[in-house]
This record gives sequence, C-alpha cells and structure tokens, in this order.
Amino acid sequence: MAPWRYQRGSRSLLANLKGTSALSGNAITKDAENSEAQEDYSELNQYSGAIEAVLDKLILGLCDKDTVIRWSAAKGIGRVTNRLPKDYADEVVEGLLSKFSPREGNAVWHGACLALAELGRRGLLLPERLPRATAVIKKALLYDEVNCSNQFLSI
Repeated sequence: MAPWRYQRGSRSLLANLKGTSALSGNAITKDAENSEAQEDYSELNQYSGAIEAVLDKLILGLCDKDTVIRWSAAKGIGRVTNRLPKDYADEVVEGLLSKFSPREGNAVWHGACLALAELGRRGLLLPERLPRATAVIKKALLYDEVNCSNQFLSI
C-alpha cells in the first residue's frame, strides 16, 4: 500500500482532544516508513513504460459502453495507483480530472466518476486535490441531471 495515501488519523475523539502527544510517535514511524518506501520505488523507473501502457488501457476502459468494463477499469486504476509513488499517482488523478470535458459522452463521465470514487475509497485522492475533484463531481451531477431531463422531455 502507498505510504503517502490519506489516512484519517485517530478515530477516538478523546485522543484527538488530548493533543498531539499521542500522535507524535506515529509521525516518527511514518517518516521512517516513507523513506523505506521511497527506496522501493527505485525499481519503478525501469518499468514506467509498461505501467503507463497499462494505465492507458485502463483509462480507455473507463470510456467503454459497458458499465461492467468501466467499473473493472476503475478498480484496476485504483489498484495500480495504490502502488505508485505520490508524484505518479498525482498524474493519474490529473488525467482522470481532465476526462471531464463537455465534449465527452455519458460513458466517459460515468467511468471517470467511478475511478475518482475508487481512488477516494482507497485514500488515494489527497486533500489538496479535493477542491478540484468536488467541482468536477458537481459538474458530473449537473451533467447527468441535464441529460436525464432532456431525455424525459423527448418521451
């Protein structure tokens, strides 16, 4: 699992109210884990072309007409992104956010929403990306609503 992924922290309200003394020990161990994980990513550079090709295929899968394929591609993007360094994973998120274009069809919007939901579920959608992601999701809800109302008007 990616050591950089977002984690909610302590789930105890009492521990959160007491302060950061209980959390400081966790910060030290997390820094050690992050440095060890960065060493593991050194082998990634030799496989970056293959990883990029796989991600391209998965992103194409998000555009498929079948919902099952879009859902499977979104799951695959989540699994691959979970094993990438933070910078590469951020590029994946940026690529997904760029899929939300008015020129794209329903399937692309739905697939990209599925992928964003999967990344959010896995903690891979970092807090600095949330404002743009929520703006895009708002557009997606409006996009869906507009298309549904137009469809009902034609009946």
